[in-house]
Amino acid sequence: MTAPEDADERSARETVLDGFHDGGLLGYGGQPARGADLALFLGPEGMGTPADSTNPDDPDAGYAPILALAEAADATGDGTVIAGAPESAQESGLVAHARAAGDAITTVDIAGDPAGDIVTVYALAGAAHGNVGHYGIGPGSDDYLPDPVPPAPDEEDDE
Repeated sequence: MTAPEDADERSARETVLDGFHDGGLLGYGGQPARGADLALFLGPEGMGTPADSTNPDDPDAGYAPILALAEAADATGDGTVIAGAPESAQESGLVAHARAAGDAITTVDIAGDPAGDIVTVYALAGAAHGNVGHYGIGPGSDDYLPDPVPPAPDEEDDE
């Protein structure tokens, strides 16, 4: 659980949320009561090279802001997952860049089909328990899915 926030933190969070919402990058309904405990970043379809990279010598530099935002979400929440289709694990994909940046954030490279979406949910549950891994079938994956599969919430309550 995240700690209660003060008025300045709430104002800063609302400003960021409004900016992402107004830019069409984030959807939510109503007024979020507080910050999220978990974050899921979904990569673009295909190879997904950022179209608006500001560095012509490195077209993949456009991933830096996305990765920085994911790292910030992970640092302030209980876990973060970056997920994408299998192509995203290839050299110029978002998942490949996240994996190359280190082992702080969980990645999934099989999102977008039923089995991959289940793996993504399991990865989020694992992240909530402090587990970090790289799942899927692409380069840099540790395994297809988290092992052991995180317990269901009602199983934890019995402990």
